[in-house]
Amino acid sequence: MTRTFQRAIVVAALPALLLAGCGGDGGADTASATTGGSGGAATTASLASVNVSETSSQTSAAVGDRVIWTITAVNNGSGATGDTVSLVVSVPGNVGGIAVNAQGATCGPAVSTLTCTIPPGLAAGAAATVTLTATATTAGSLTSSVSTSGEGVSGCAAQGSCSTSVTVAPAAGGAGSSGGSSSGSTNAVGLVPANGETAAYVDTRLQLSFDGTPILGATGLIKVFNATTGAQVDQIDISGAPVTAGGETQTYMPAANTEIDTLGNNTGLTQWRYVYYTPVTISGNTATIRLHDNMLSNGTKYYVTIDNGVLAGKMNGIPFAGITSPTAWTFTTKAAPASQTAVTVASTGTADFRTVQGALDWIMRNSSANASASKTITIQDGSYNEQLFLRNVNNLTISGQSQAGTIVYQDNSESYNPGTGGSKAAPATTLTTEGSGTRRALGGGRSVLLVEGSDLLKLTNFTLQNSHVRQSNFNNQAEALYYNTSTLTASRMVASFMNFLSAQDTIQTKGWVWYYKSYIAGNVDFIWGSPYAALFEQSELHTTFDPIAGSGGSYSANAIIQARAATGYPGFVVLNSALTADATVPAATTYLARSLTGATQATNSYCTQQYTGTGSLGNAQLYCDTAAYISTKMGTHIASGGWQDPNTNGAMAPYPGTPTATAGWREWLSMDAAGNALSMSGRDTQYATSAIDLSGLNTTAKVFASFKDGNGASWTPTP
Repeated sequence: MTRTFQRAIVVAALPALLLAGCGGDGGADTASATTGGSGGAATTASLASVNVSETSSQTSAAVGDRVIWTITAVNNGSGATGDTVSLVVSVPGNVGGIAVNAQGATCGPAVSTLTCTIPPGLAAGAAATVTLTATATTAGSLTSSVSTSGEGVSGCAAQGSCSTSVTVAPAAGGAGSSGGSSSGSTNAVGLVPANGETAAYVDTRLQLSFDGTPILGATGLIKVFNATTGAQVDQIDISGAPVTAGGETQTYMPAANTEIDTLGNNTGLTQWRYVYYTPVTISGNTATIRLHDNMLSNGTKYYVTIDNGVLAGKMNGIPFAGITSPTAWTFTTKAAPASQTAVTVASTGTADFRTVQGALDWIMRNSSANASASKTITIQDGSYNEQLFLRNVNNLTISGQSQAGTIVYQDNSESYNPGTGGSKAAPATTLTTEGSGTRRALGGGRSVLLVEGSDLLKLTNFTLQNSHVRQSNFNNQAEALYYNTSTLTASRMVASFMNFLSAQDTIQTKGWVWYYKSYIAGNVDFIWGSPYAALFEQSELHTTFDPIAGSGGSYSANAIIQARAATGYPGFVVLNSALTADATVPAATTYLARSLTGATQATNSYCTQQYTGTGSLGNAQLYCDTAAYISTKMGTHIASGGWQDPNTNGAMAPYPGTPTATAGWREWLSMDAAGNALSMSGRDTQYATSAIDLSGLNTTAKVFASFKDGNGASWTPTP
């Protein structure tokens, strides 16, 4: 039984704020014409006229060929677009190695469809282009089409120009078994890595392509062996035994096709990230198998066996009955990367790794020998569906090819992997209540990327998404990032030109962190944690529609920030940024912040002592409701009271209850979405303030002025 997820592809057009900085509207002027007869209301008609077309690089191909689809949207009108234009591209099922590149548009992950958004301001005569590149995996037809919607859209450029079809023939020389069922041998063309491959990636996903959509069975094993020694190096059990052995009682998530992974395995660590994951996924005619992390070695020959019944379907017209022969599917991994400190990741083409975690494992394995050296991981455009773990690595930059085109994502949540997460020496056995039953909390937690013990980390120019969709029967906390590093003198991170996408708890952060010109989307406490200083500068904090609350439901928990900041430090600062929302988010339903424990903080001696040590922070040094918004534009989705206080749905009071220049709930020089001074009428004045001068926090250097490293040196982050 396969596990089915809803995937939230949160796609938003980055406004001119992120492209040109703050201060002006920064966008192209839009043109409109005002019409209306006598006695009628005037209406505004767009002068934009957007036509869309799709072309393919070829009309025929062979299995293994790369095919490129180009989607072009041209504004043939006399004025710029005044609203977003959406493109939805159908992705052929029988392809692999998908990569997306967008110019003038923002795109989400390419799964069965690819959704892209063109921001307002597409000038007359200008065009936005999206290219989708993929490898044909089976013979047949690759069909794709594009649909479009939005202000000023005129449809297809010409009849038939919004769809393409590519005929795919079998690869030359592909051989299958001669008859019967394909158990001893199988069609080499339908395997990735190909049978006999001599330069397979050490972090490769295993793929089998069928004539039609394969069906995942209920029981059986997938095994990988060292072909030289005969030793088994990995095993996947699709029966659900790894879950049921833990004694959990929840039933709304199937146990079948779930394994326990050890992220950071075989890297020299003494603690690892343990998480549940889905080892077999099916898309179109292709079954993809994700082995356990870092089980293969460079320059080594392996063979794969698959029990009969694991997958049902036909390959070249022959029923698939598993693989038993040690010669039916063999491959040899490529040599290790030349560099210990600079590696590349790509879903197709030449690179050092196929997965981001593969690159992280390599860096972690070699970090002790290169502790102080600068390290880089460069990720090419593509979609990378994986959970990530980084531990005890300093001076690392993870850089994508493009902010919208390099997408690292996973559907993870509190119900699936309970807890905020951390590393452990062994998977935990504690059962926690999730929904109507219990779930084993392994310890690795619900984020996509978990970072521990890593100073001077830089994330730049890619999208990090937790694609979990909030559902009423789930516990829905679902971080995209958990920066779990809090050493006072060594917990620095920079995130520049990034997209962080989720719903509830998008970012959890500690340490000294700077989010610069980035886009952060969510709807419930989507920025939270216990930092010394977390600065969100020239960024967009975007509230998404909450499917649980709905259009008219309760948005009582929909706050942007939930601060548990370290005592005596700047805490959360939002500077020269914009607060925006989906059009479907009701007005005046989002709060600037809400408190965790309110009045109980005082009775429990929280937030009473500034931390100056080198160990772990205790309750006395944490849980301060310290958040400041400075020179920030706010949309109409922000509640008139601003902050969620006891006068709002019985919410908790913040601590400290009376704000000062250095602590509590504060805003200064707030603006409306157009950049005009925002009226403070109706604002909370009992627990928050807009009257205190916050010029002591109005530059990057000022926010991080109190940082000193182990040698007493200061730090001002740069992009």
